This record gives sequence, structure tokens and C-alpha cells, in this order.
Amino acid sequence: MKKLQEKLEFLLDKYAVSTKAELLSEKEALINGEKVRLLPWRAERRFIELRNLITQNRLTGLSTVRITHITNRGTDLYSLLWREAEIFEYISCEKLCEIFAVENSSVALNAIAKSENGIVCSFELSATLPEGQPAIDKHEMIAVSGNACDRVVDTQVPQSSIYMFGDDNAVYTDVDAELYGLNIDECAIVRHAFDIAQNGTETNSAAEHIDAVVKAAHLAVEAVDNVRI
Repeated sequence: MKKLQEKLEFLLDKYAVSTKAELLSEKEALINGEKVRLLPWRAERRFIELRNLITQNRLTGLSTVRITHITNRGTDLYSLLWREAEIFEYISCEKLCEIFAVENSSVALNAIAKSENGIVCSFELSATLPEGQPAIDKHEMIAVSGNACDRVVDTQVPQSSIYMFGDDNAVYTDVDAELYGLNIDECAIVRHAFDIAQNGTETNSAAEHIDAVVKAAHLAVEAVDNVRI
């Protein structure tokens, strides 16, 4: 976390933000002495733009969100659901209120959830990739006025900015000039912590609601039934 803390302090100094901020982990920060939950994906451009489609009324009549995430073997699928459920609530500006889920031997977790205004979200989550393989995820919004997705049309896997072919097939994707040298996930952690420090963004209540969503998913798996949140 030392490298990320240095980058955070760089941003605080550059933009003259007097708030004291310390990264405790990838999931938590100390802002002016108060522990806050980090939701770093909220600082990723792709999710910001999907949310903008809703808040700016460019995508209207949202009815369904489809989320797929395939990650490395051994990953806790409920932690993955936590992330993806929060992403749904962020990009759709909705709160989940009901969920049904089924699990297959800690390898796959499928869930269907509904928001307070009737928007349906499907989650297809699995932990089947070999160790070291980059995760594959996709977020698609289906509405009356059209569809939106965080992946290029007909693209099934994340794309990189630069590909170098040879003995070592290296790829590079630097998306933040100020935080050059950090990967996308690291940039998101620093940016989100900075946003909280600069703007006083409240995250704990949102995180607590997702805690309840994931707890309901556990209950749904055990009971094989829908669970209200």
C-alpha cells in the first residue's frame, strides 16, 4: 500500500486538499480519522460513463442489467457478488430489494436480483481461470431507448492499449497520466480515496446495504428461494 499512499498524497498536495487521508487496505481508508469503506470501481471511467447515461437521461426505460465476471480459482464468489452488486446499484442509481441465488461448489454463483423500481439484474459469476490470468468481466444495460455496454461490440475479453508481440507477449494499459505506473485497479483505489477526501463522498451506508444484499444471497442459496432485502 506504500506506493498507493504516495500517489494519494501526491494528489492531495497537487490539488491543495487539506483533508488527511490514509489507505488502510484496498477496501478501507482513514479520512480525517474516520474509517470509510472504499468502492474503487466508482472511479473507473467505464462505470462512470454507464452511470452518466442514466443520470443524464441518455438511456431511458432501463429494464435489465446483465453482469458477467470470470476470475481466478479460489476467489470467494460472495466477495465477487459484493463488488458486482454495488456496481449495479452505482450505474443504475437503484437499490436492490430482492435476490435469488444458486451456487455450484464454490466455482460458480448465479443470481437474479430486482431493484425497488423493478429493474432486473442477472449475475453470472465464476472462479475458473488459472492463477495469474486476468479477470474477464462485462456489464450490459438494456433499456427501452437502447443498450449500453462497457465492452466493445463483439468483444468478449478486456482489451489493452498496447500489444507487444515476440518472445514475451506483453500488454500495457495506462489510463491515468497523473498516476502513471499504476494499473487500472490501483488507479481506481487511489482516485476513489481522493474523491472521498476532496468531496466528502459518503460510502459507508452504500456498503452496508450491499452487506445486506450478500447476506440475503447466502440465505437464498441455503433456502433455494427468493429473499427480500
